[in-house]
Amino acid sequence: MKALLIALNAKYIHSCLAIHSLKAYALDHIVHTAQDISIDAVEYTINQPLDDILGDICDRIFRSGHCACAHDASLNTDCLIAFSCYIWNIEYVKKLALLVHYAIPHAKIWVGGPEVSYCAESFLLENQSITGVMTGEGEAVFTALVQAYFNNESLSAALAKHSAPLKTVPGIVFRSENDQIITNPPAKLLDLDTLIFPYPDQTLLEHHILYYESSRGCPFGCSYCLSSIDRRVRFKSLPKVYQELTYFLDQRVPLVKFVDRTFNCDHKRTLAIWQFLKDHDNGVTRFHFEVTAELLNDEELALLATLRPGLVQLEIGVQSANQDTLSAIDRKQDVAHLARITEQIHKGKNIHQHLDLIAGLPYENLESFSRSFDIVYRMQPDQLQLGFLKVLQGSKMHRLRDEYGLIYRPWPPYEVISTKWISADELLLLKTVEEVVETYYNSGQFQTTLTYLMHFFSRPWDFFLRLATWMKENGHLGISHNRLQKYELLRKFADMIPESDIQALDAILLFDLYLREKIKTRPVWAPDQTSQKKRISSLYANEEIRHNYLSDFKDDTTRQIRHETHIEIFPIDVLNTAETGTMITGEQILLFSYRQKNPLDGAADTAVIAPAYES
Repeated sequence: MKALLIALNAKYIHSCLAIHSLKAYALDHIVHTAQDISIDAVEYTINQPLDDILGDICDRIFRSGHCACAHDASLNTDCLIAFSCYIWNIEYVKKLALLVHYAIPHAKIWVGGPEVSYCAESFLLENQSITGVMTGEGEAVFTALVQAYFNNESLSAALAKHSAPLKTVPGIVFRSENDQIITNPPAKLLDLDTLIFPYPDQTLLEHHILYYESSRGCPFGCSYCLSSIDRRVRFKSLPKVYQELTYFLDQRVPLVKFVDRTFNCDHKRTLAIWQFLKDHDNGVTRFHFEVTAELLNDEELALLATLRPGLVQLEIGVQSANQDTLSAIDRKQDVAHLARITEQIHKGKNIHQHLDLIAGLPYENLESFSRSFDIVYRMQPDQLQLGFLKVLQGSKMHRLRDEYGLIYRPWPPYEVISTKWISADELLLLKTVEEVVETYYNSGQFQTTLTYLMHFFSRPWDFFLRLATWMKENGHLGISHNRLQKYELLRKFADMIPESDIQALDAILLFDLYLREKIKTRPVWAPDQTSQKKRISSLYANEEIRHNYLSDFKDDTTRQIRHETHIEIFPIDVLNTAETGTMITGEQILLFSYRQKNPLDGAADTAVIAPAYES
């Protein structure tokens, strides 16, 4: 018998924790008898052609010897194919499942995951190719399902016996032999220490972001979130967590994202895990945590300040700064306290902070959202994500959709179109703002330029709204521009600033360009430095400069040094001009070194070369 667990990820770099956890648990718990059983987990993306995925699935089933001919419907194809379902892949799953049903008629097709757990019966009624739905936690349910089939001579025999084996499996909703929908009692929640480590296959570790959980459940009840349904928080024991984290560290995995809904809900545990990561830091692996800022205490903040830059990333869901909105979505949040926490973390210059806002929440109109945007922008997160409310089935927000006047897409991802407080046009406007924020803020490539330009606008929102409107009116949205084109567009937009400040803007734009890479072709608006070539060569030849500024290159030739560095002679004091908004004239020599980049934003190491070295 063949069981195939399938994930359809949004991007290749992503991985699906669920199918690997189900596979590991089942292989560990199923008692094998004379009949052989095979369980495989395979990942695709929603960007792959359906036919390519279907072909690979058929190859895996037929190649395994479980079917001699795909076209002979009289042959029993003893295989169970299960899809992991989320809002980003459910429509793709429906299409693919139907094709699999046609191609492998005797295969039993099951689904599981948050997108089907809360509407299992209606999902089966609408999708006749699906045999059943696994609801809730999947590990024990999938194992029991495979065991029920496996203990019979074939999958077909299991259903031929009036569905008796399936009736013993908790946590499933399935279609019986006479096409009735049968709902079994829910499965019991697992002791998380009984879970089996999901990543024994080292090839998965090489090119993917890996997801890891040390707890399940969430202590909070945010009305838009499915995690609010289960308020019980269960933890893996710390020894088990340490053992599994050690594997990631030993394998030097680039990035591990904890999927714990509120990682820092237990202070003692939070400190213990962060201390473990500090003590066992391999200098490479980064760990991402979703935390609630209000719960961070002084001891945790002090520990965070001691970590290697880049070791830890924090994602903090702000959602809104409107207190009426926060009350409506069942969140308690002191925005002033949040600002103090983020500022304290910033001081360490070692933690990447990702802050989220959600548009379309109750009591939040466009003006209110713009105020929330300004408040969060001034916290200067490394990333500011503008999300849009998803009205998820099973959530409290879904139950209150009529009261709030929520109009949303009736298909995944169920994104809000309008509410009582914000119109469809206004939400579409926010989509354009989201695009320019992603390009010009979240990319981290324009930090100094944005700092300077903000001096010419009354508030951050005004800048991004004006930029988004200008980009749309000039046909620049929705187009993939190269890096230099993005700089040139920003410069064209900034034509409205006083002409006397354009020279400063050009210098600051050039600074940001070189801050990320040693560009091969200088932009047309950059000053010609042909006349400065001799000066720059003499600076590289200066022994004191090499000793004081290029210590990382002490064993390299001048040619090698110039390949990995850049010297630019600016007509102004770039950083102070950007910070103050006032052009501070006077030549400034800056050295950019690309060998040691900032682990938080990828910026080159920079140094101001004192004029005395040229005398």
